[in-house]
Amino acid sequence: MPKHGRNLRDIASSDADLGSRINGIWRIAGELQWAQRGSTTQGREHCERVEENALLLLKEAKSRSVCTPTVAFILSAAAALHDVGKIVLGTSAPKPLPDHGAEGRRRILESAIEIPFPDGEFQNIIADVVGVHANARFSSIPAGYRQCNNQIVWPRSLAAVFRLADMLDATRARTPLAYCKFRGALFENHREVWLARGSITAWECDEDRRQVLLQARPPSPEAARAVETLVKLTNADLHKDHKRALKSLRFGRTTIHRPPIECHLPTKVCLRQPDRRKVKELAGQFPRGYVVHDRTIVVKRPANDQFAVEETFYITATQPINQLTILAAAAPVSVSQLLVDNEPTAPKILGRTVEVPRSFKENMLTKVEMRYEATERVLRIDPKLAVFNSATLTLRGLLDSTTDLSALDFTANGPRTPTAAIRDVRSEDGELIIEYRISAADPARVYEFKW
Repeated sequence: MPKHGRNLRDIASSDADLGSRINGIWRIAGELQWAQRGSTTQGREHCERVEENALLLLKEAKSRSVCTPTVAFILSAAAALHDVGKIVLGTSAPKPLPDHGAEGRRRILESAIEIPFPDGEFQNIIADVVGVHANARFSSIPAGYRQCNNQIVWPRSLAAVFRLADMLDATRARTPLAYCKFRGALFENHREVWLARGSITAWECDEDRRQVLLQARPPSPEAARAVETLVKLTNADLHKDHKRALKSLRFGRTTIHRPPIECHLPTKVCLRQPDRRKVKELAGQFPRGYVVHDRTIVVKRPANDQFAVEETFYITATQPINQLTILAAAAPVSVSQLLVDNEPTAPKILGRTVEVPRSFKENMLTKVEMRYEATERVLRIDPKLAVFNSATLTLRGLLDSTTDLSALDFTANGPRTPTAAIRDVRSEDGELIIEYRISAADPARVYEFKW
């Protein structure tokens, strides 16, 4: 079963020939990407983020086996080449057509740009994926599967994933540094676009993979309105054919004699916002001034007697706070990374307490990602600080097939029956995933989970 690497090129490189060719394609594309014209940033960084988004969407599809080296090669090459239709080729060449995707497809098929494709079938599929990323005319791609590199691929599904990956590169990372610094004093012609993109910090799919949830921190009411407008425009751009393709994605197995893997991805984009009514109800229970949502904890196999722990959660401040105090699930020996809305932050550590020197606005939803090393084989979860919904704990490489899953449970050092409940325990691609829910009704207890 293929494993996800750092990016699609890593996965394609597990096939030696595809690996050398995809690296060659990116080298050639790198000489062209600086010349890609448009009203927004179109260079190499954009192409690499689209490549990254495509891999993240395949992960979100909850089926890791779909990303074979062949699929990775097609999507990575499409990411490198998808905006070549925006390049003016020579002083006498006609300007690119308004539909830069269709123009890019023409250039790829007519070899206007010399690219080392493995064969004509790869060239045709990559051209089709590039061709519809701007106009969403998926019906222009022949229905059904094709055989490529002795594997089955479904071009319409790959094109649907790729177009969504390109649409989702509308975050702060794609906003010019000068705009972020001067807050719109420049780029007046595209002020609303930059206000919106400069406010969006991240995206992810919801639990049912029906919606893409955008995380935004607009600095002003004008920026908040711009973000709402961008969300509406993005949903309007999710055309009917694109939605149909996203709802019924297919990925081939090795031969036509095995049924395809079927899954789906979101067909709607929304802003991730806190439930303000619930936050208000809970505000009195959390004297520190914030509520935590959707906590995810991943514990990895130890190295040198230290476990690697990754925590991700969302914070809603119930009042303006100048410093965030987090109780880590395990006592950190060291914190290797702390991101607040994707921005690196230097923490202070004291036992299980991690202090984040950042200010947080009231009712503002903020994403926190923390990676640290710990030595204890126990996690402690303190409801005094937070309410948890759809929380998950993943033990990666710590348990094996002989583990008695029914024996895994929470304990609580309180006078009454624990209200913690394990909702689901399952094994997925060698990982043990535990979904749990904790009630904040009795904040006197501290829950423990041992393995």
